Amino acid sequence: MYDVNVLVNGSRCKQYNHDGKVFIEAKHGSEYTIEIKNNTWARILAVCSVDGLNILNGKTAEESNPGYVINQLASSKFDGFRVSNEKVAKFVFSTKDASYAADKGDNSEKNVGVIGIRLFTEKVKPLPKVTEIHHHHNHWRRPRNDWGTPVPPYNPPIIWCDTTYSTSTDGPCGCSNGADDACLDFMGDLGAGSRTYSSNNIPTKGGPSDTMGKKRSSAGGQSAGAPRGLIDGPSLRGRVTAQNATFMSNTMKSAEPLRGFDMGTKWGEAKESRVTEVEFEKGVLALTTNIYYASRQSLLEMGVPLGNEKQVSFPEPFKETKYSQPPKNWKG
Repeated sequence: MYDVNVLVNGSRCKQYNHDGKVFIEAKHGSEYTIEIKNNTWARILAVCSVDGLNILNGKTAEESNPGYVINQLASSKFDGFRVSNEKVAKFVFSTKDASYAADKGDNSEKNVGVIGIRLFTEKVKPLPKVTEIHHHHNHWRRPRNDWGTPVPPYNPPIIWCDTTYSTSTDGPCGCSNGADDACLDFMGDLGAGSRTYSSNNIPTKGGPSDTMGKKRSSAGGQSAGAPRGLIDGPSLRGRVTAQNATFMSNTMKSAEPLRGFDMGTKWGEAKESRVTEVEFEKGVLALTTNIYYASRQSLLEMGVPLGNEKQVSFPEPFKETKYSQPPKNWKG
């Protein structure tokens, strides 16, 4: 019923599913647009956040915030933080430290790296009360509304609203020109040396220190750099095997702090984008979507598969032939 995409240079960014979450790669300096398609016959309200900030007022996002009204069977594109009813500041992928959230100075940067969408239906007002006309001859009844006009059976529900906090775009605003790079079809390999972890432990600020790279001291004459649990049998107590020592040496050399969500969104140049305030009364929450983004290296560290999915060659059930081809040794 609804489609949500991120566009760069007008093209849809490739999305990657990992641990039940959706990820895209953020390329530094690229302008992007949020596209929402409403495939239903009713208006909806789109409350959008970037890096945990509402894109209309720049404040910490909440589901009760104002949003954009999208008409039935229509799509809208949102490509910036709103400055006024006439302009927006374009969304631009940047480093975490250069993001709008970090610039606010209120610890908002802890939520960089996510685009959130909440779609709400519009509350429907019940149809007007109808009256019945009784005819004493044939007892035929025909419903009429309070104004005496017959109500056709094909009357659609009456949509109404009494709140004036939301805004509505008056037309699509396509992905702006001048973006550095389009989202590409990613090719790459995760690599045997890369580290992975579940989404339940994804760092959201900076990145946790790498415990694999910390030296530990232990009792029993074990060297300071030797980890517990790698002793090769009772006869080698207090010593690390050469194989494990080599492994730990290589691991410590390559160990670096994980990047975490290292990309954010900054304000780009101003762009004309006119809106008008309309009335809309929220109904129910219809869709919740989160799209996470980070640099390519960071996504690989998280275990997100960027183009290295296994390719399967599927058998074909049909082939365009008129008759059966006999086997080589068949004698009819």
